[in-house]
Amino acid sequence: MGKGSHRRLANKSQEMLDKQSEVVFPPDYDWKFGSVPENELEACLLWEHGRESDILRQYCATNHSDEKSKFPIDVRRRLTAFRYMPEFYKQGLSWQDLDTKAKANFLSYAAPTKGSFTATTPVMVSAIAQSALRMVKEANNPADMMLLLITPEVWESCSDSTLTKEFQALLKAHRPKRYPGKKAHPIPALSGSGISKQKRRAFLVQLGALRLGKKNSTDILVKAYSAGELDELVIEGCGSESYSESSAWSKAKKNVEERISKLFPFTIVDNSLVLSE
Repeated sequence: MGKGSHRRLANKSQEMLDKQSEVVFPPDYDWKFGSVPENELEACLLWEHGRESDILRQYCATNHSDEKSKFPIDVRRRLTAFRYMPEFYKQGLSWQDLDTKAKANFLSYAAPTKGSFTATTPVMVSAIAQSALRMVKEANNPADMMLLLITPEVWESCSDSTLTKEFQALLKAHRPKRYPGKKAHPIPALSGSGISKQKRRAFLVQLGALRLGKKNSTDILVKAYSAGELDELVIEGCGSESYSESSAWSKAKKNVEERISKLFPFTIVDNSLVLSE
């Protein structure tokens, strides 16, 4: 299809948007992120920004495993995390549609930052316990092994967070020196270190605004927001950027696209995955 055809299609799509009189909403989980727990915000941001990358989806649907070794470690981890998630590239599920096991599986590859979702899931507690058990067996320390014989009463009375901290303390104190383990490379925050939870929610709101903008003209969205029909775009305690101005919608789109280019800085050239310049 030539450039002229693409231009005609774009113009036709814009004409259809201009004729709308009411807001056309995407699925709720594509733009309503208010119910995402605080300890899942960073994971949700990564997943949902990934859903906006056609190149990432194309990569995951094919086999480029021999090419990603030349990328920086953080990019490789993201590629691996998405590559092993058919919920992403086959089913196209939103983060909020994923079950607990799928979320834990995704972040086990993505190497999440401390305090993120996987640190409090039963899946990761079990993984830590198994790792600690193997370590204790190799150290041949029966006393420490006894500490891992958790009774049903302990499981019932202790939270996942408490058990995780106990296992981590055990590993730190008793890991054999000959098995130091590999240093973790956590995914950096989307706009630098120390990013607040409110700011992360604001990023998700911008993503929701971008998706609303794909289905509606800016004029309709501005009117709907001013009439209180888009309250999900209001973030309390975050300086609450107003979407009552058309410039806010274009700014949201620009910011999301910039974050996507930073998180997934690659393209496909001659069927090969290469870093963007």
